[in-house]
Amino acid sequence: MILVTGANGLLATEIRKTADLDKFYFASHDELDITSEESVESYLIEHKNIEVIINCAAGANAEYIEDNVEWGHAITVTGPKNLAKLSKKYEMKLIHISTDYVFDGKKNTPYIEEDDTAGLSVYGRLKAEGEKEVLKHSESCAIVRTAWLFSEQCRDFIGSMIRISKNRKEVNVVYDQVGSPTYVPDLVGILMIIAERLEKGEREIFHVTNEGVCSWYDIACTIMRVLELECSVIPILSDEFVTKAKRPNYSVLSKRKVKNRFGISIRHHQDALNECLAIIKAQ
Repeated sequence: MILVTGANGLLATEIRKTADLDKFYFASHDELDITSEESVESYLIEHKNIEVIINCAAGANAEYIEDNVEWGHAITVTGPKNLAKLSKKYEMKLIHISTDYVFDGKKNTPYIEEDDTAGLSVYGRLKAEGEKEVLKHSESCAIVRTAWLFSEQCRDFIGSMIRISKNRKEVNVVYDQVGSPTYVPDLVGILMIIAERLEKGEREIFHVTNEGVCSWYDIACTIMRVLELECSVIPILSDEFVTKAKRPNYSVLSKRKVKNRFGISIRHHQDALNECLAIIKAQ
């Protein structure tokens, strides 16, 4: 059995859509509070047939965490530590979801798994700290760094652009933040491969996004064009778009390691985005 935490989130919801539900447990915060070691242990004792934990309880609201550091630390550091310690105790594999925000964006070539972390935001620094706790305390684990998630659920940048287009004739979008988007169904497929094939005693970091490089401005233009939304996209610099949490200007992740380790190919983000937008348009 596979346990998926953060059951109401974007990633866990996508896993549920394609999962054989006889082989999965989906636990929301009300059912399993990962920030409480007692809660985690109680759940694992009650569900003794769990072989793999996929931690999707990410606390991914970087803006909120800037002002709520204690909560952010609990969900991104203490929670993963609890899961790591207890997954080792009960001989379970742990897959922990992380982020490109652990990097500072000062490189101009794709980040590899061994690059030093230096998050620009509280969220990015806490996620890096959480990764270290997972590697320190677990016996068998994979940290999966991903970025710029999108899906037909529209709980993401696509959804934001659709909502904005209904009320405004134009929208400002940064063009100097460059990365690789990730279609959530594609990410889920790779997570399932890792869950099945991760070896006992193996502790690794993998980067998983779709192939290709683009800016948020590029994505916004594609969304407006394909969905035929009457809203102009105005390119601006990051300095003109004020946020509490600073983002890396360059956060392209190299997928070479995960592709070689599991013998997989990953499609280009533009192909995935076109598929996603076609589904949304047909709804």
